[in-house]
Amino acid sequence: MTATHILVFSLALLGFFLCTRRKHKLNLPLPPGPRKLPLLGNLLDLPTSFEWETFQVWGKKYDSRIIHTSVAGQSVIILNSLQAARDLLEKRSSTYSDRPKFAVVNKLQVIMGLSWLAVFMRYGPEWRDRRRLFQRYFHPSNEKIHKPKEVYHTRLLLLQILESPNNYMDHVRHCVGGLLYSISYGSQTKALNDPFLNAAEEVAHNLSDGATTATMVVDIFPFLLRMPFLLFLLFGSTFSKSRKEWKEIGNRFRDDPFHHAQRLMREGTAEPSFISDALENVRLSEDENAQHAIIKDVAGIVIIGGSSTTSAFIHTFFLAMLCFPNAQRKAQEELDRVIGRGRLPDFGDEPELPYLDALLKEVHRWRPSGPLGVPHLSGNEDEYNGYRIPEQSIVLANIWAMFHDKDAYPEPESFKPERFLKDGRLDPSVHDPSTAAFGFGRRICPGAHIAQSMAWITAASILSVFRISPATDGKGQVIEPTIEFRSAVTCQPVPFKCRIEPRHDAAERLIRTSIE
Repeated sequence: MTATHILVFSLALLGFFLCTRRKHKLNLPLPPGPRKLPLLGNLLDLPTSFEWETFQVWGKKYDSRIIHTSVAGQSVIILNSLQAARDLLEKRSSTYSDRPKFAVVNKLQVIMGLSWLAVFMRYGPEWRDRRRLFQRYFHPSNEKIHKPKEVYHTRLLLLQILESPNNYMDHVRHCVGGLLYSISYGSQTKALNDPFLNAAEEVAHNLSDGATTATMVVDIFPFLLRMPFLLFLLFGSTFSKSRKEWKEIGNRFRDDPFHHAQRLMREGTAEPSFISDALENVRLSEDENAQHAIIKDVAGIVIIGGSSTTSAFIHTFFLAMLCFPNAQRKAQEELDRVIGRGRLPDFGDEPELPYLDALLKEVHRWRPSGPLGVPHLSGNEDEYNGYRIPEQSIVLANIWAMFHDKDAYPEPESFKPERFLKDGRLDPSVHDPSTAAFGFGRRICPGAHIAQSMAWITAASILSVFRISPATDGKGQVIEPTIEFRSAVTCQPVPFKCRIEPRHDAAERLIRTSIE
């Protein structure tokens, strides 16, 4: 037999194997799920809010941690298990790194000139270019670019809360946004009502609303995009603005701060930042405008990717301290024991504060800021645990179900930081929810380390100097706290009242001198 015959025979054998394997996959059953109607599938079953809770109920009903639904022919896979998410989204990341169409999000991005926001971008060269630039500057080993600024912005937050505690949620948003603006653009924002942060918040809010499972119906029926009135009825304020208004918001968000940073660099007054570093490393041999576009995009990614989720987490931390005063008291006892009351916490204290670390892990687990994350898309036909996963399936990692799994976290509805501790130290045998909270595989949030360090220094500083307790009404009656959240890709508490006051005599002096 000649070499040519051997090659032909080998190719034929390989083709036969691949065809047989594909036929085998096609013959496999789909994962269990609710009964499907002809043509509509599960369109009428699809929840329009708090989808993660319904998906968790389906998992229990069908005794499966992987669920299949169909929305007018579009296959949707729901992963209620951390193991399944790791097996598919991480170990098979080459298959599950793409994103769905996001017709609503893409329409908004095109109108605003933000088509390359990486969190929603399809997997490919453009996404890799932006990811590569982000990781080059914001590498986890490069702590000096963000930790000193996190300390400064947190101490400014303490002063703002001291002087107007009722506005603490606004202060948190401006603190987080101001930090991210500083490390991205090399200048400071206004303490309140900053036009850039207002634009960024509006962009993030509407993109989050546009990426829910409820809006997938527009991916399937794209003609809805040509019916603004109907879109307004379905999705509310997201479609209440004109194209001109959205374009102006997009310019304020993407172009204005970039040009401002360039002007500061020319004047020699810019602080070191991502923009200054990236512009200094522009390659003259390549298209300068294309490189500038990528730099603008990455700066926008820092703001959109970090501001809403980190603010949501810190707001949830405030709610947890209000609702679970014993956990607040234990964390403050630890802070007093390790740090005392003569100074504010710093990052060097973190190894000696295991209860505080456990408390923040429990905040992640109790009410995750991204309970469904951002949907993935399967690139080809796949098989998992004897089930078929169709090509081009939307794949949802139900982080809520993973974090409320009673086998992994007994008494999941209870707020128990102690579940992460053993003999006074962090217990490595208990899965750390702050890892899965930032996504899976190649689409994991590359700025997770910045979000976590910002959350830690904020929580440590707040608990060192303030006591969070129930507010009272005009008659002096205690307002009992309620646990209510807004349903969106980024899930955060509905605004709630609480009393925030200095917890010891030295607190006010510490706050004021830390800024001076």
